[in-house]
Amino acid sequence: MKANSQVRRLVGMLRIFLISGTICLVVSLYLAWDAERFARTASAADGIVVSLKDERDVNTRPMFTPLIRFEDAAKKDWTVRYSWSSATPALRTGDHVRVLYHSEDPESARFDGPDGIDLLPRTLRVIGVSHLCIGLVMVIAYRSLHE
Repeated sequence: MKANSQVRRLVGMLRIFLISGTICLVVSLYLAWDAERFARTASAADGIVVSLKDERDVNTRPMFTPLIRFEDAAKKDWTVRYSWSSATPALRTGDHVRVLYHSEDPESARFDGPDGIDLLPRTLRVIGVSHLCIGLVMVIAYRSLHE
């Protein structure tokens, strides 16, 4: 009876890891495709970090979001928020970053930097592959319990 409940628990965990790993990989592939499509049709400009905006809540540690200024092809200045905030930002005031933007919507610019356009797809890919590997190990463990 105890072995039967262990097998059921193992099968449940196996499903969770295989499903979450698959979802992470599918989402990462979509985000990578979207980033590539955006980059292919976007204009590029040199941006400069003009400040770090403190975005902390009352009860949390400071989180800084870089504000980046760039000039579009029409020579108009834009200031946009960087995609990521962190307690220890990868960018500092005065740093240069490559800005990718569409001329019809420069405020939706994306950034090609250390935490730029492909960070989330890479992160989800790592999570997805690791969950699938854990699921594979669990499949092997499950089969060894049933032999």
